[in-house]
Amino acid sequence: MENALIPLLTAEVEAETLPICNARDLHAALQVGRVFGTWITDRIEQYGFVEGEDYFPVSGNRSDGKPGKKRTDYHLSIDMAKELAMIENNEIGRAVRRYFIQAEKTLREKLQAELREKAAHVLPVRGVKLMRDGLSMRDTLKLQEHSRKLLRLLVTAETAAERKNLYLHFRQINLTLGVPTLDLAEIETELSCGQPAKGV
Repeated sequence: MENALIPLLTAEVEAETLPICNARDLHAALQVGRVFGTWITDRIEQYGFVEGEDYFPVSGNRSDGKPGKKRTDYHLSIDMAKELAMIENNEIGRAVRRYFIQAEKTLREKLQAELREKAAHVLPVRGVKLMRDGLSMRDTLKLQEHSRKLLRLLVTAETAAERKNLYLHFRQINLTLGVPTLDLAEIETELSCGQPAKGV
């Protein structure tokens, strides 16, 4: 499979980092022999792949740099890419599937190592028995990601009631994780001064 390397990308889907690939790269690796646009739309329709779960359309410029109609690319979940490889029912398809299985495993190990590194820097509050002690690493990391997402929403909230509601959720997650949290008034003061919120 060295001659048909298909780069893996990552995408954030519902606060989870997932490996994906570009359908054009897969099409080239599989040596399908059909026009890309026809091949991908036929496969999506024929096998009932779901937009937003199995694939993600991406509008972009033509790769040759010529003016004209924008083309649609597709980012595919690795599960969909493996299924498309198997559908070809040939040795190339089987080799591509094996490549994806190995590449997905390698990427997963890399992401888990990065998440473990991030988790190691979360300092607990002294003297507090943490709920996170009973949580799996995956749940802890999901809560950390959710905490960051809530802070981003809090920063852009338009009403005081919305900010208060988001803050309560944000604070509760941080308490679960044992992470100190500034008061809402302090966060709002820092934001009004153009300073990044600290203590999160």
